[in-house]
Parts: sequence; structure tokens; C-alpha cells
Amino acid sequence: MLTQDLEPVDEDSLYDHVYELIVSRAGSSQSELGLGYVSRTDLVEISVGDQELEIKQSLSMLNSSQESSTTGAVIWKVSPLFADWLLTETSLFNKTIVNSSQTVVELGTGVAGIVAATLGQKVGRYIATDQEHILKLLSYNIENNTASSKISSKKRVKAAAVPSQISVCEYDWEHLETFGNFKDGIEGLGSNGTIIACDTIYNDYLIPHFVNALLTVAKTMGPEHNIIIAQQLRTHEILEASLSQLLEAGFNVWSVPDELLSKKLRNGFAVHYLQLPLEDKSF
Repeated sequence: MLTQDLEPVDEDSLYDHVYELIVSRAGSSQSELGLGYVSRTDLVEISVGDQELEIKQSLSMLNSSQESSTTGAVIWKVSPLFADWLLTETSLFNKTIVNSSQTVVELGTGVAGIVAATLGQKVGRYIATDQEHILKLLSYNIENNTASSKISSKKRVKAAAVPSQISVCEYDWEHLETFGNFKDGIEGLGSNGTIIACDTIYNDYLIPHFVNALLTVAKTMGPEHNIIIAQQLRTHEILEASLSQLLEAGFNVWSVPDELLSKKLRNGFAVHYLQLPLEDKSF
């Protein structure tokens, strides 16, 4: 059972949990991590495990006043660290999630698609989701960084298409009708279904929309699904508000302790594991 090695979080322990995370993990790393993006360049080369990735970002989108959300236009530091940790064979979640029986849904993937391009090749199906204006560049980056691409440090031959087990779908948290784009493929998955979100909660406005979007997917997957949320520790207010609303929505929440995280994830980041309880009447 995965949760036996994790630390439970409830309303009574929430304040102390958040305080401890901020003090022990975020204090010395705040200035080093900054806002949390990797680079403000159009092209970024980054390593995840033994895979070399070349990611095209959109600085014009990041600085745009036209799009409803611009944060997905660049790589955020937690994504490659999370992917690297999850794909390590000694990771707590590796055997449960990194296998051909799993269907993974990622919420708020962003244009980089780092977890999709790495983990996506090692599971049965991977559904990378985000708002519509993100999807074109997201698809390009997944194509350009999967096994069907020939990769070298100097030259990259573009892949013919996104691998068949990886899908790119619109899922707008403020317009839950877009869930219909992939709903049929995840119904009743139970323990064969996993939901991932990396650094998707960064302001108060987004929290209830994220919680509702997550709840919608989790209920459809059915009991015993896996949910993993990784985020940079910026302010205690946002972390506390997001965890509080997840608890209020009925999720059971556990924190991944220091000894089970990579050294880099312990420096300014948090990873939480969630499930809806089996007795939830909505199943």
C-alpha cells in the first residue's frame, strides 16, 4: 500500500504541515529558485534521466496580454525534477505508475511536455491536457523529444508524429465541458489510472477551478486511482489554500516525506499524493 510510507494531512494538521514545509524546504531556496522557470530563451536543452530534451518555449505567449493563461508557455523547474524522480527505479511510485497497464492524465501540461515526453513512453496511455492555445507547441515538443526522433546534441530529426500512446487534448478548468475530449478513455480505470499535475497552482483564483477539474477526472476514473501533485513552494498562503480546498472537496491527502524525495525536490518543492475515499457516494 503506497500510503503507508507517506504522511497524512488533514484539516487539523494542515497549518503545521504547511509551516514545516515552508521553513524546512523553501527558506534557503527562494532566491535561488526565483519565480521557478528554467530559462527565458526560445530553446532550452535539458536532461531527464538518460534522455536529452530540446524544448521550444514561447516567450511571446508568456508576455502576451491576449491569452487567458500564459504561464504554460515556459518550462517550470519542478517538471524535469519530478519526471527524473518518478522514473528512478527506487522511487516509491515507480512500480505502480511506470508500467504498461497505466493510463496517465496530466493536468496543465504546458507547452514543454516534459513529463509527457519522458513518462509517456513508458505507460500504456498518456493524456496531456491544457488550454487550446497551448496544444500546438505542446504537440511539437512531444514529437520532437520522443523515441521516434533521432537525437544528437547538434541536430534533431523531427519525428513523424506523437507516439500512438500519447494524446494531446484540450481541458480547460473553467470550461469543464472540454472534459468530453477524453472522458471515454478513462472511465472506470481505478488503480490503472493516474493523474499528475506539476506546478499548476500559483494563485487564489485558479484553486477552485483546479480542484473541480481534478475532482471531475478522479470521479470518472473510479476508486483506487492515483493522484500526484508536485509544486514549488512559493507562499504558505497558496499552499495552505490549495490543500484546504482539496480536503474540503473530499480528497484524502498525504505528503511525500523528505527521505522519499530526491535531493533536488527537497530543495524548494513539495509532492503530495491524493485519492478520493472508497466510500465516496459519487462513484
